[in-house]
Amino acid sequence: MSEKKEGYVVKEIESLDSELFDRQKRIKGWDQSKISNATVMVIGAGAIGNELVKNLVLTGIGKIILIDYDLINTSNLSRCVLFNFKSAHQKEYKVDVIKETCKKLNPDTEIVPIKKDLNDIDKGYYKKSDVICTCVDNIEARIEANNYAYFYEIPFVDSGIEEFFGSVQSVYSGIKEAACCSVTFQI
Repeated sequence: MSEKKEGYVVKEIESLDSELFDRQKRIKGWDQSKISNATVMVIGAGAIGNELVKNLVLTGIGKIILIDYDLINTSNLSRCVLFNFKSAHQKEYKVDVIKETCKKLNPDTEIVPIKKDLNDIDKGYYKKSDVICTCVDNIEARIEANNYAYFYEIPFVDSGIEEFFGSVQSVYSGIKEAACCSVTFQI
């Protein structure tokens, strides 16, 4: 039971730990239904991709389109929480293992694993996404994703790590003439 007092909702003690997304729903302006109905494209399933997908799943995102064509290697295990020794020894695909591991974290999040090079995917996936995120180690993939995000006016978040340095940048203004990472489309 809850009761409202002077603009605040007072919850019973029993309700505090019984709802999966209780803590984030307390954030002013948070809309869990928007999160639960959102689709995020994640390009790259390595160290950053692992963390991003894990956090999206735990937040209750509705759908993740996960693109990566790599197999898991033992060297991935020191920085990728969603992989394990069995998946490395069996040379399983990163996207398949992430999908299976994340089912245990939140079975309500749908993960669409795509085992292809970014250049070879169906470009319709871009249009189906509410946000496009790159977690890659090469500039060509960043530019490719950025171009489609810019063209379809979809928010774009790019991230990367090199040695001790990391970066995250968000690019979206909704204005075709606005700055972006790089534009090669003819508009």
